[in-house]
Formats: sequence, C-alpha cells, structure tokens
Amino acid sequence: VGITCVEGACLVADLQLMPLDEGRWLLVIRDASRRWRLETHTQRLLAAIDSTPDVVILTDVQFRITFVNPAFEAATGHCIEDAVGRPVDFCQATNEAGKTREYLDGVARGADWIGELMMLRKDGSSYPAEMTFSPIHNNNGELIGAVAFQRDISARRKIHEAFQAEKNFVRSIINSLDASLYTLDGKFRLTHLN
Repeated sequence: VGITCVEGACLVADLQLMPLDEGRWLLVIRDASRRWRLETHTQRLLAAIDSTPDVVILTDVQFRITFVNPAFEAATGHCIEDAVGRPVDFCQATNEAGKTREYLDGVARGADWIGELMMLRKDGSSYPAEMTFSPIHNNNGELIGAVAFQRDISARRKIHEAFQAEKNFVRSIINSLDASLYTLDGKFRLTHLN
C-alpha cells in the first residue's frame, strides 16, 4: 500500500512492481481507498466487539457457534476453542429447553427473540442472563446464521430482590399500625392505605 499525493489530493493505492525483461519493469497502481476504508471499519467493529462486557456469539445456519468475543470466556469460563462448533445453547441450563426451541424457531422464521435465560458456567455455577437472539441474512435475504448478545443480570437481580425485601418490610410495618394511614395524589385521590 502506498499513499500518493498529487496537487493536494491523496490516494491510497496498491503498488505492484513486476519485472518484464532486462531493465524494464511494469508498475501497476490500483486505487485501494475503498478496501482501506472497509478494513478500517472492520478493525473498529472487531475492537468494539472485543471490548464490550456483553457476550457476543455468532452462529452458522445450523446455530452452531462460529465466533465468541472475550466476554464469553469471562462470563462462562469457556474459551473460544470450547465453544466453536458447539450448539448455541451448550451453556444454557437444561431446564431452558423450551426457551431454546422458542428462540431458534423464531430466528429460523426471521424474527428477533429477547428474553432471560439461566446460563451455566464451566464450573457448574449458574447466572441469569438477558439475551437478544437475531437472524443474520446475506444480500439475497437468505438466513446464514444468527447473533446473540447476552448480559449477566445477576447484579440487577440482587438489587431488585433487595429493593423488594425493603419494600415488603416497610409495607409490613405500615400494615401493622393501629391507626389509619393513607396517601393521596395531587388531586386528592386515594393511592395507598393500610
């Protein structure tokens, strides 16, 4: 690749030098701007996928894993070699078979699936994950695979459970009072009472 500038205009070019005969050479210059832009775009896309904390999984048309990002290993304990070639559901809890059929059938029909699943780590422990599973089509509209984005929602669930416990505790105190306690909204409509 060479960069040629003529009168302020620059061109990214592929240069090829081929010997013809004694003392003569053929120089071929091809515009490489489009290829260079695509390669740069692809490199940025791969860097983004590799740096996200969310798990990214690509599959083929049989829903066998063809790619996982580094977050997959961090979340599951399985390396890329453990995953490639295996069914997309190999890390899911066995009681999730119904959801697996649901999202695979949906994607086969061209529909996205969004839901929660229990996932299994390599060490046997489990964690809840939110997943989006979407079809990938080629330029002719043919299904060529799928992409899954997963996020561990363990922390979110713990916060929600703690909030619910606190809410239930406060509600039990309010409901145990001997006096009437109620709340009104801005229009003096009853919203809560014990």
